[in-house]
Amino acid sequence: MRERGFSIIELMIAITLGMLAVAAVGSVFIYGSRNYKQDDKVSRMQDELRFAMAQITQDLEMVGFYAQVRDLVNDINLDGTATVTADCGPTTDGGTSGSNNNWVFQERRVSIFTYGDATAAQANATFPCIATDEFLAGTDVLAIKRLGRSVRQDQTAVGRAYVRTNGVETTLYVGQGSPSPAGTVCDPGDPADNDSCTVTIYEVHPVVWYIRPYSVSAAESPQIPALCRMVFRGGQMVGDDGGCIASGIADLQLEFGFDVADSSGSFDGLADNFQEIGAPLTVPTPASGDSHPMSLVVAVRIHLLAQSTQRDVDYTNVKTYQLAGTTRGPFNDGYYRKTLSSTVLLRNAMNRLSPYSLPSY
Repeated sequence: MRERGFSIIELMIAITLGMLAVAAVGSVFIYGSRNYKQDDKVSRMQDELRFAMAQITQDLEMVGFYAQVRDLVNDINLDGTATVTADCGPTTDGGTSGSNNNWVFQERRVSIFTYGDATAAQANATFPCIATDEFLAGTDVLAIKRLGRSVRQDQTAVGRAYVRTNGVETTLYVGQGSPSPAGTVCDPGDPADNDSCTVTIYEVHPVVWYIRPYSVSAAESPQIPALCRMVFRGGQMVGDDGGCIASGIADLQLEFGFDVADSSGSFDGLADNFQEIGAPLTVPTPASGDSHPMSLVVAVRIHLLAQSTQRDVDYTNVKTYQLAGTTRGPFNDGYYRKTLSSTVLLRNAMNRLSPYSLPSY
């Protein structure tokens, strides 16, 4: 019996249909894979952006928190340990950075300080702990001071700053591993403590936020900017755990809400206008001759710009981004970007009670 197979035409048709089917399945796979990678890049970027905003917001909400201390000028005493080998803020009376005339420990420095749209040299001159090659020019620097949680004496760490207070007298010191102070040290958060407690210890948190041009090393290529912060450790202002807290944060811009006195000289505690600090302020100088306009700040608007940490070869970013009065882009590269803004109310009025005479820009 004679057997008959496929003709060459039938075979070519079958191969063509098979190739079309494989191409269709392949294109779906490639498209799905590309979307997955894009979503992954964007998701990681958004996670870093939200985390960065949450961290700055937490610090700003606590600006000026000094627990039971009622008079920053007269109630805080510095003991002999309260010195800084590497300060990171301005002085008011000509003292050099690192002396006892420092921003970290002097209560006569307002709890919030900034330098807007700074160059690397300007940032380093005002905040010496930030090296010029570690600052992304054109971004803002934010410095704040506050107290953290209360701790027991056996929880204090060598080289970290604390205040010890009984509500009347307060001493600011650096942990030396010394024995408990006179009086019973209490922890308000510990139910086991009672009214017999006479002394409370709080950790002091001076923090400086800034943008660094790279995340891990200046040698990385390409360089990915990051949000970093300087904290007080070992008697000096140093990078938090030696690194930055959020990769891909490419810009930080701040607007400050000022409570301006009305015609009767009264303040209502509300922000009458928001301004960026990169040029001379237009708010009136406070009535107290030695006060600074920053003592009138009652709210802060935070603007962050994030970028993905990896490029997408199939994408070109031609967008522009508005951060307050600053426009960024178009970048014409393969990085995804996103902005996030938030307004934070400063709940502690202690900031405006601290005289300060230096400019903030």
